[in-house]
Amino acid sequence: MARPANHTTILDEPSHPYLEEELHNGDAAWADFGRWLVSQDSPRGEAILRELELGPGARADDPALVAAYRRVLRVSACGQLVRDMSWRFRWRRGFPERAHFMFAATRHLGPAAFVEERWRDNKPDLDRIAEERVQLEHALGLPEMRFVTHLDLELSEFGKHLARVAQLLALRSWPNLQVLRIGYAHYAPAWMGADEPHEHALVAAEDTAAMLAALPRLRRLELLGHAMFPRLAHPTLLELRLGGHMPVLDGGLSAGARRADRGLDLPRLQRLELAAMNPSGGVRPPLDASLLDLDPRRLPALEHLELQDAELGDAGAGGVFEAVARSEALPRLRTLHLRSFDVADDVRAATVQRLAPRFAHLERLAVDHADADAARHFANLVGPVDPS
Repeated sequence: MARPANHTTILDEPSHPYLEEELHNGDAAWADFGRWLVSQDSPRGEAILRELELGPGARADDPALVAAYRRVLRVSACGQLVRDMSWRFRWRRGFPERAHFMFAATRHLGPAAFVEERWRDNKPDLDRIAEERVQLEHALGLPEMRFVTHLDLELSEFGKHLARVAQLLALRSWPNLQVLRIGYAHYAPAWMGADEPHEHALVAAEDTAAMLAALPRLRRLELLGHAMFPRLAHPTLLELRLGGHMPVLDGGLSAGARRADRGLDLPRLQRLELAAMNPSGGVRPPLDASLLDLDPRRLPALEHLELQDAELGDAGAGGVFEAVARSEALPRLRTLHLRSFDVADDVRAATVQRLAPRFAHLERLAVDHADADAARHFANLVGPVDPS
């Protein structure tokens, strides 16, 4: 099995669970933790105390801070990961605060070359697959990653590695992680099988549940791909962005009826962003209307809905605008954001005018990518519209 170059196992400093649990209480707790790390001869403590001394306006080029981080990087396993060019970090208070992964070989190829080599030619490089897996397993198991607040993973081999990533995240607690983004590198659904019917998600239900349980402070989740998870259930998630083609399987799409073991169960979710893609570039709306069969009992706090490439369909053909108008979730919404629309023909205009009263309660209706005439026409049909 191929192994990433320059990997060195470095023992991290001992942790102090009590002090670390108190870090959410502010700078005083961080100062206590920093002094404890200094007492353990850890350069991370020096970096923490110097950043606290400099305050919010701390300059990254402060000589004492630069010197402290040089010492941190010499003993940091994450610092060594940077040499492989797959992991990138932003550091704060002695530890990685933000982490981004894209396999170096994939990053260097770029979108067009990656799609050509990996998907059109359908010639997976087994050594690359093994190496990406080793890098993911190594980094996601490092103790110092426990302070990451933002984690962004772009997987080259999603079919093989997405389930493993879910298992790795579930193996430990991520007490500080607030934003998680998981996507397929250089996502191109037309070449990645998104047109194929999916009855099963890539990640098993039990692994999905275990992963989310390990993220107690998660507030925003972003998913880009297709057939990733069967169901998302989290007690405190506030924001969700779904991109691609059905990253979460909805029972209404494949079974004809809602299913408890699929879809979204997010009692505190306030904002839902749907950035759907039509895999084939065909004529049907890029956002599946049935995805908007949102159950307000499973999303009781949903107030803000944002759609990308929201086409307006007529009464016969359906479409996103009509799907929103008929959604059980619409009466509870406060804001609706449409990325684009078309009311040029009489049939679409008539559909909008007929359904307009259902949107009267909205505090804000915003529309992007509309010229002045179209926006004025839409406003005349529906009511005040904010250009975004």
